Amino acid sequence: MDDALRRSIFGSSDESDESSPKRRRSRSRDSGANSGVGSPIDTTSQRGASTSVGTSQEERGRSVLRLAPEKKAWMPPKSIMDHLSATTSDRYRTRLFDSPRIHHLDPSAKNYRAEHEFFIDAFFKHRWYSGNHKRDGPSLLQAWNAYIHNLEDVGRDAWNDKLIKARDKFEKRTPTDSAGHRESPPIEVNEEGKRSPNYRGEACIPESLFDRVTQALRGDIELERDRRLQLADTVSKHRAEFAFAQLESERALTSLPNELRVARGIADRSRDEIAALQTLVDAHHREHKDLCEMLKRKGVLNRKKQRTDGTA
Repeated sequence: MDDALRRSIFGSSDESDESSPKRRRSRSRDSGANSGVGSPIDTTSQRGASTSVGTSQEERGRSVLRLAPEKKAWMPPKSIMDHLSATTSDRYRTRLFDSPRIHHLDPSAKNYRAEHEFFIDAFFKHRWYSGNHKRDGPSLLQAWNAYIHNLEDVGRDAWNDKLIKARDKFEKRTPTDSAGHRESPPIEVNEEGKRSPNYRGEACIPESLFDRVTQALRGDIELERDRRLQLADTVSKHRAEFAFAQLESERALTSLPNELRVARGIADRSRDEIAALQTLVDAHHREHKDLCEMLKRKGVLNRKKQRTDGTA
């Protein structure tokens, strides 16, 4: 990984001058070796010196944590931060990398960005010291919500002490010569006292972390690419279904006037048939009336009536 890519992922290397435990051990080993050449070693003074150095470095670590907003904190790439910053769920209400609840600053404040980067830097350092290297969105969201609640409960100073203890435990269980935690090569200096051009800077994070973060980011990119392809396929499918539905609706609208014309024709024919039947009924009624009048004139109906009266 070249220097530009390393700075783009992990920020400036200026913050790693004194904070790296590997650098302190390598420098103390080198100074001990140089002081031991040509002179006897005083074990008592050496133990006292190492104790005083460790104590001063402990105090320096505390002050660095408290003054961290004045330095450039370690941050993931901005594109990944922007992608993950809006992540939330029904269970975890606090958005990922949303820190105003901790420092209670207005986003328009001058030191808001520095405070924001400090808490994200402390969050990632604590996860690394604790041995948790998961980089997926749900794990980060769960850890961030727990981190926010812990900071609100114990306070910032107490949590910084907790981070220092986690770092010390991490240093004790991680030897410098183990795999994945190799010591970085010494700084090459030319005759003029300047760093050589191929010097890549000291990093406070083991080399294996760069590879892991790079692989994790590549995995996230692949997942994002697959998700976008799936979304594109889903959009294409919905567009095709919408086009078919639109064609069906157009066909229905086109056939509806024809069906209306057919229905009107049937209604007109039914109306004509009803009128013809009514005319036929009227004709039969007139014939029946004429027949009754004719029978009355001939007296057929009257004789029947008299015979009925005589018998009664």
